[in-house]
Amino acid sequence: VVAENDIFETDDLPLRGDILVKCFQRTNTTERSLFFRCQFNTCTFDLSIHHENIFKLRFYREELDNILM
Repeated sequence: VVAENDIFETDDLPLRGDILVKCFQRTNTTERSLFFRCQFNTCTFDLSIHHENIFKLRFYREELDNILM
């Protein structure tokens, strides 16, 4: 079941440079299949600004690779 949106918190994980996010769906206890993936680079962000909402990224279904439609 896919919700309208999901939030993936990274808390204080330092993300710099090229970032590849892959989400897998467990098919059984030993197997998994790729659910979606997306890629971005942090050089487009001003990392010197520390604000609560500055690091929130939103990707829409059409922007994700391998997403199940």
